[in-house]
Parts: sequence; structure tokens; C-alpha cells
Amino acid sequence: MTSYSREQGLATSGITAIYEDKTGGIWIGTGNGVSKLINGRFVTLTERDGIPGRSVIAIQEDDRGHIWLA
Repeated sequence: MTSYSREQGLATSGITAIYEDKTGGIWIGTGNGVSKLINGRFVTLTERDGIPGRSVIAIQEDDRGHIWLA
């Protein structure tokens, strides 16, 4: 079992959603955004990436492979 925290790039403020996409990518919704596990480290998407820095409570992938956040 592997544990992840801020040291591995995971956004803080509590986990609100977890999603595994079609390619096996892991997405984590938190109280202040969304993070994706890439090469053993989480990358947190921010307003610079077009993601508002607020709570993400749902993550879903459509038939085209686009990720939707709520």
C-alpha cells in the first residue's frame, strides 16, 4: 500500500472524489481543486490550467475520453 500527501503533490483540504480514467490515470478531487497521479507524483491542476481552485466533488469521463469535473 502506498500513501500520498502534500509531499507527493496531492492537493490539500480533504479528498472529495477519486476516479480512475480509461488509461488507468488516477484523479483526486479535493476541497481546493483536482490532482492527477503522473509518474508516481500528483500534479495539481490550478486556475492557470483552467481549473478553478475550489471543491471538486465529482469526476467523470465521457465516451471521447474528456474528463468532467463538478
